[in-house]
Amino acid sequence: MVALVWLALVLHRAAAFAPHSLPSTMLTCRVPQRSLLCASFESRMVRMPIRLGLLINDLKEEGASKEMLEEAFAKAMATAFPGPESYVPAAPDDPDAPDAPDAPSVSVAPAPLERPATVSAAHAAFHGAYTGTVIKSVTQKFLNFIIEDCATIYRFNYNRVYALGFATLCDAFLATSCFSEADVQATKKALCFGLGMEASAVWADAAELSLLAQGMCKADLFESADFAQLRAEAKRTKYSYALGVGLVLLMRAVGETALQSMSGTYGAPATASTDDGAIQRWCAELGLTPVFVKRLSADTERPISIDGAGRFSFERTLEEESLVSIGIEGSF
Repeated sequence: MVALVWLALVLHRAAAFAPHSLPSTMLTCRVPQRSLLCASFESRMVRMPIRLGLLINDLKEEGASKEMLEEAFAKAMATAFPGPESYVPAAPDDPDAPDAPDAPSVSVAPAPLERPATVSAAHAAFHGAYTGTVIKSVTQKFLNFIIEDCATIYRFNYNRVYALGFATLCDAFLATSCFSEADVQATKKALCFGLGMEASAVWADAAELSLLAQGMCKADLFESADFAQLRAEAKRTKYSYALGVGLVLLMRAVGETALQSMSGTYGAPATASTDDGAIQRWCAELGLTPVFVKRLSADTERPISIDGAGRFSFERTLEEESLVSIGIEGSF
């Protein structure tokens, strides 16, 4: 409660001096005739991170945890920047009832989707489109991973297999790390926008492919249009974690159980099968590169694990709470 009160006070004072509260004549001043009020506001904003940092350190010394501060900060933001009050219709016989607010006459067109040139551009686009509350640190770790996984590919080829893996990862990690379902949806939408994709289309593609695979055998799946696209683009397809997840989910959907070869594995029985495993066979039939095979094999042995959320099990949920620290391969 103390954290909430103090953060709300600081943010409320910042909001009171925000540019939108100043007369237009003060906001359009030019150098060197800048008003003292403009300069005062900018200097206050420059010092804002320092002031907040000192406050957070004081609360930390009093025993507040990171999670407590994140939750308090989210509530303080809502207190300092409240949304418009909802209109409640009055009784018909009330002569003093206020008029209903007029509907906005101008609609703002959504920004066009654009493939980010760099990871920094993807992060900037995400934050520009995000409409939720404060992003928790565990959520940010997942966002860093998934943005880098996609945005670092120079020639990224979208397909429904990628969509299946991407949507599955988001559903698994965001549900356990965001403050609310509204934040989950806002994060999905902004994340897709930052990567140049439409969220509704991605989740629709993932759902359709998942449903399609449930009624197919392996031979039918390899004859599908989705796998025809993979074969056609195999030589120039760069590995991404989400694409690998989508492929493994399809392997399991049609009944594959052994993803890796047991032969030569430490501790394997002498009678172990010499089968190469589903990953080797599927990638060979699709014409995917040896680098793709190697990275997918490594990732299935050591799935992504994020502290505070859990470890991905190459299913549709997280396997267990992560106990691995940041800096160790496979953990974030």
